[in-house]
Amino acid sequence: MPEISTYAVSVRLGSLRYHLYQGPIGAISILMLGLILGWWMARRGRLWPAILAHGVLDLLGLMVYT
Repeated sequence: MPEISTYAVSVRLGSLRYHLYQGPIGAISILMLGLILGWWMARRGRLWPAILAHGVLDLLGLMVYT
């Protein structure tokens, strides 16, 4: 199973790098959001509420910055 763990680390580091354009505060807030939504998914076993919450937060971000 080392391929899966290597893949998981690569995806996480790539995701972190992708969000660094938002600065350290933005990257930390995205990390916290990911942890919360991941926890919700693991605890409840339902993906759609996390997808909807992510979409709502993206829409709010678009409305604030445009």
